[in-house]
Amino acid sequence: MTPAFVRAFNRFRAGEVEAAMESCRAALAADPADALSSFLLGIALLRRGSVEEGRERIASAFAQSAELDRFDAMTRGFWERRGEIDESLRFEARLLDYLRSRDTDGFVISFPKCGRTWLRLLLGKYVAGFETVANPFRVWDLTYRSPRHATVQVSHDDYPHWRRHGDILRDKSFYAEKKVIFLVRDPRDVVVSNYFQFVKRGDARRIRDGFSGSLSDFLRYEIGSLKSVVTFYNVWACNRSVPRDFKLISYEDLKGAPLEGLLGCVDFLGWPRESDDHCRRVVDYCRFDNMRKLEEERAFDSVELSPPKDGDPEGFKVRKGRIGGYRDYLCEDDVAYMNRFIAEELDPLFGYGREHVERTD
Repeated sequence: MTPAFVRAFNRFRAGEVEAAMESCRAALAADPADALSSFLLGIALLRRGSVEEGRERIASAFAQSAELDRFDAMTRGFWERRGEIDESLRFEARLLDYLRSRDTDGFVISFPKCGRTWLRLLLGKYVAGFETVANPFRVWDLTYRSPRHATVQVSHDDYPHWRRHGDILRDKSFYAEKKVIFLVRDPRDVVVSNYFQFVKRGDARRIRDGFSGSLSDFLRYEIGSLKSVVTFYNVWACNRSVPRDFKLISYEDLKGAPLEGLLGCVDFLGWPRESDDHCRRVVDYCRFDNMRKLEEERAFDSVELSPPKDGDPEGFKVRKGRIGGYRDYLCEDDVAYMNRFIAEELDPLFGYGREHVERTD
């Protein structure tokens, strides 16, 4: 970021929109290729009602910066589905998201329903500790403010659960200078849990999808289905050498040994080791039953971790967390279909292929 952009950005965030526009124009006069100043100028123009010029400036910013364009390709689906938010506010949020991600050292990435919320809380509570009222769910904020911890962002990457499986992004070059913890879970459990996320927690509504089928139908659907999970896993298997460092962790291993899993992530991220007592308290705090209680109480003031309005147990974010729970919901034919698909299509890196199927059947 250039000093000129930083000045303009600070003025804009302070509500001095006209002064920010002047600063952006001065920055662009000195360097027409300053993509961030062009992006910010476009947002300010939108704020002032100059819609066409604002959109042109933003399009110009994406054309000028390949990194900005790659990042926006990953995240624009999320922001475009926030249609209730003013266009200038959406683009401002996208710029803030990009700047935050540039300042992030490590990412925790997963397809939804892989245990990301649990790992997020483990990492957040590890940093926040027990002597403050800091929100452990806000991992990036906690690590950004801490000189002792590398910054970490918890992400679904390109929101693959909202894309048709053929549209899941293959380019992961944005992460070339980052550390990535890739969290996976048995795709059979993932797709069942994601079905309830899709139909009971608003995903179908957000993507304006008319799906109204059964769980059996959802297994074979073009969005969020078994093929989506497997495609996303395979994309990352092919790209695991792209990040500066890559760590694969499974929900099953984390559940079997949560303390070891937490400490493995701590060491990978280069965080300082806390006392054994601290680590055990963190794991105890993040027990499934306590997480469910925290969700019921809306403890973190988070839309992502809030109970369903109708109280339906299947609509909770912290739903069941069982290994192999998919069997409670599916007939033998559907299980056989998933077993075949995973054994034939999923990269063996993840260990959910034929041997895993035979071991769990």
